[in-house]
Amino acid sequence: MQRVAKTVYGERAWGMISARLGNSNNRFKFNRNFWYKKEDEGYSFRRWLMEAKQARATSEDRFKSWNEARESFRQALQTVQKHQAKAVRVFGSLREHSLQVEALNKKRIEHNELARQRQQALEEHQHQERMLFRCQESVAEWKEITATLDKVKYGLWERLWKYKEFKAHRARYREAHIMLSEQLHEQTKANHRLNELQQRIRQWDSRLNDSTVKMNELQARVDELRQFIDQDRENTGRVVMDEAFWELSHDEKQKSTPWMTKKWAVARELLFLEALRLHEQFLFVAQPQIIGSFYEFPNLRTLFNTEEPEVIRAIWDIFTLAVPVVSTAFASVHSMFRGLGKESFGWLFIDEAGQAVPQAAVGAIWRAQKTVVVGDPKQIEPVVTLPESIFSNLQQHYGVNAAYASSKASVQTLADSANSQGTWLKDSWLGSPLWVHRRCDNPMFDISNEIAYYNRMVLDKRPPSSDMSRTFEDLGTSRWIDVCGEASSKQYVPQQGMEIVRFVNEAFTIMAVQNAESMLPDLFVITPFTAVKRNLIELLKQHYPHITKGYVSKSAYVRWLYRSVGTVHTFQGKEANVVVLCLGADLTQKPAVQWATFEPNLLNVAVSRAKHRLYVVGDKRLWMQYPNAKALVNRL
Repeated sequence: MQRVAKTVYGERAWGMISARLGNSNNRFKFNRNFWYKKEDEGYSFRRWLMEAKQARATSEDRFKSWNEARESFRQALQTVQKHQAKAVRVFGSLREHSLQVEALNKKRIEHNELARQRQQALEEHQHQERMLFRCQESVAEWKEITATLDKVKYGLWERLWKYKEFKAHRARYREAHIMLSEQLHEQTKANHRLNELQQRIRQWDSRLNDSTVKMNELQARVDELRQFIDQDRENTGRVVMDEAFWELSHDEKQKSTPWMTKKWAVARELLFLEALRLHEQFLFVAQPQIIGSFYEFPNLRTLFNTEEPEVIRAIWDIFTLAVPVVSTAFASVHSMFRGLGKESFGWLFIDEAGQAVPQAAVGAIWRAQKTVVVGDPKQIEPVVTLPESIFSNLQQHYGVNAAYASSKASVQTLADSANSQGTWLKDSWLGSPLWVHRRCDNPMFDISNEIAYYNRMVLDKRPPSSDMSRTFEDLGTSRWIDVCGEASSKQYVPQQGMEIVRFVNEAFTIMAVQNAESMLPDLFVITPFTAVKRNLIELLKQHYPHITKGYVSKSAYVRWLYRSVGTVHTFQGKEANVVVLCLGADLTQKPAVQWATFEPNLLNVAVSRAKHRLYVVGDKRLWMQYPNAKALVNRL
């Protein structure tokens, strides 16, 4: 299938992975290269199927390669499942570890409370012992007093003659017996209380022993889980989201890949390759049964009115065995997928979703079982020509808020609002934000991070190779090239145009000196304004002999111009080693400058197209009056 892919893509490829379809022109080109290509023009998929038929006819065991591919796929799948199971086990262990640590801490608190209560009972027991000792001393004292008083006897005549003395003796006698009785009662109470406390202390001791056993069991389990997690981390380098992970800096957390290991990642890649091989071998052995669907695929548009939807879907299902991914713009979804009903295909990936109005995606989402929405609301917004008054009337009539019907609403903003996992970026909710940036060097990264993302982004980019660096190093460091002048055609400033000519000429000269494989520099000339783009292309065409010096054909040069010079809106999703941002405008066109800088989106896209160098050509005094453009001035 690599030979087929080379024919379709026009360059060497490792697999037949995707097809650029959509509008009729793209479909025609694909069908011509994929199916109708003549033998002397390339290697088509039809030729591959014919050769498969011949190979099957001459093969002794036509299912041998299929069985081998199936077994290899199963083994690759089992390997991935083992890695996945290990990751699930580590995750479960970490979760259990967290729960066990929580239980251990709770048990320690309970144990400490038991120990406190036991200590309190022990102190009360000691207090009761002292009270009992005092009671015993008092009882002994009063027993001695009562015994002494009992020895004193008064006869009848003595009671009469010594009445006062006898009366006083009787009073002391009664008082002594009362006090003795009271102390005996207190002694009994103290003994009873001591027995209660002794029983409670024995209960505390038993509970403390049980608690100690439980704590030891919990600690042993915690240690066992921690040892397993640490051993796995040491063996695999796996990043787990434990307490230490959350103590990392924002940058360190974002750059990590929790749960994944290098071996697991490699195993998944091998599984993907084995899946492609399995598809290829299935197509090989099932050639007689499927070839008809490929003959019909180029004629799908004529089959919509004559065939049942099940037939259309079957043709698509068989086609995607050979080409798993197809791309299209939303405008072509209806015509290309006509005949496919609800949830007809498995996955829909919407790229640059921040540019798409919500209603444009409805048909594609309806046909998909699952949808992944990828985009950046801080880049180019949807181009909407309806006035805000119409959106206001729609909101009132249908009772919906601006999040669903406004010039700012996009597929991305709606997907973000439906995503419970995300964060607030000032007053905007971002669903599942990916903070790590791997395209731009500084200062481009710092500029975008400052004006659009409130410095939340994280840079994780490898330096370019020496061979690549040589193609742009001689242009110098990123900088602002201050060029003033009067605009002659809307926002186009001729002096800035000549600076662009000089710069492009220098870039082509460097490529010629380097004797690069491609004489065309990896360079974009971007501008916010259509008038500037149009005049720049015409100017650069006029300077073709001076710029290329004959090293590049005019047709190739003109194709490069239309591919490399344009407005910001046409470059979203693209990148180049070098970007020259031609701002245009003069002091009489401040409304145009304000339009380009009021929101950070436009400048953010322009700046972030540059991987290694950014050169801004414009009137610094004019543009630095506006906050988002001022960041460019300060950083450059």
